[in-house]
Amino acid sequence: DLSGFSGLTTMSALRILKNGALTDLDDLSGLNTIVVDILIIENTALQNVNELDNITSLGDDLFVFNNPALSTCCGFYGLLCADAPACTANNVAGDVLIFNNGAGCNDELDITAGGPCP
Repeated sequence: DLSGFSGLTTMSALRILKNGALTDLDDLSGLNTIVVDILIIENTALQNVNELDNITSLGDDLFVFNNPALSTCCGFYGLLCADAPACTANNVAGDVLIFNNGAGCNDELDITAGGPCP
């Protein structure tokens, strides 16, 4: 439950690690700035990150891996596609590592091919 964070617009880093109960990030819909990095790693029940779609740049790394139920990643489209529709550049200052997630979220190409959140 992330309801205690529902009013946040800025965070220095977003790190969600090894949480087996979290299914979505709906309470983070107000976020528009992450100063450093986003790490979403080994969250077995996480299904989507749609509510992160207001974040359009990242000061360091984007690591998203080993989230087997994660199949909707349109929330990362703005970070990964700086020059839509070509999507040849991203808005992440550091490294991007995305792998071993559900279908549709296995790499940058999966996510950009899916387009922005509706």
